[in-house]
Amino acid sequence: MPNPLEYGVIITDADGRVTQFLEKPSWGEVISDTGQHRHLCAQPSVLELVKEGVPTDWSKDVFPQLLAAGRPLYGYVG
Repeated sequence: MPNPLEYGVIITDADGRVTQFLEKPSWGEVISDTGQHRHLCAQPSVLELVKEGVPTDWSKDVFPQLLAAGRPLYGYVG
């Protein structure tokens, strides 16, 4: 996408597995021209990362934990 600053950018490998993403980067941080738009499908176990009563941002809280733990996180480039 021409201007990914509003959405964030994402990098996937050949199988679609997310290897890196950056939420709302500055132009100096843009790592890809693949924009991040969300339609989520998740295993119920992912919801364990969302604590009741605690505001949670998927891009800042959940996705980084999944990547750090090596858990599968996939994207589709349409």
